[in-house]
Amino acid sequence: MKKLLLIIMLLSIGLIPLFAERTILIQAAYLNTNRITTSPTEQNKANFSEAGINITSFMGKKLGFYTSVSFLFPFNMRERVNGIDSGMSLNNFGNLTIGLDALLGIGFKVPVTPGISILFAGGLHFNGIALKTADIAYDSYLKYNLGPGLAINALFNITNRFNFNIGAQGAWDMIEFYTIPDLASDENAKGGLTWGLSAGFGFIY
Repeated sequence: MKKLLLIIMLLSIGLIPLFAERTILIQAAYLNTNRITTSPTEQNKANFSEAGINITSFMGKKLGFYTSVSFLFPFNMRERVNGIDSGMSLNNFGNLTIGLDALLGIGFKVPVTPGISILFAGGLHFNGIALKTADIAYDSYLKYNLGPGLAINALFNITNRFNFNIGAQGAWDMIEFYTIPDLASDENAKGGLTWGLSAGFGFIY
């Protein structure tokens, strides 16, 4: 799986100079993501709801290079330990709460009617959550994950160059490569799932 993700990323980068037309989508975005850690005695699952802005770029006409980046602010957190609510929330992290999400890969733009196109994409997904606190009872929290992701956007043409669009994405954040606080020796990061919805306006140039 890791080799496949690397091949997709390299192929994507190699395709950049082959295309000239670019589609840009600017969207309001909602994202839901979770992080799971396990030990011999417990499972810890933290779920985050986030809202922010997404900027998506597609370079090509039918086949091209796809990038999507979301800058997010978590507004809800729920943590469960062995299925029981731990009581931890974003109120415990008042100094800074921020999320970053990105998808890099290959896109396929398919005309459905003269006024509607569907943009599919798949590739390498990144998701990061950073929660900072000055409360000595809690540690600051940071997790960076990678995994495969998919996205779909429906583009409704207002003019030849301007569109209204809606989108959805999903990803399996299988590799946790950076964690704060450090996991105990008997704990394992199991990643998690991310899904999101978005809507906005776009243009082609």
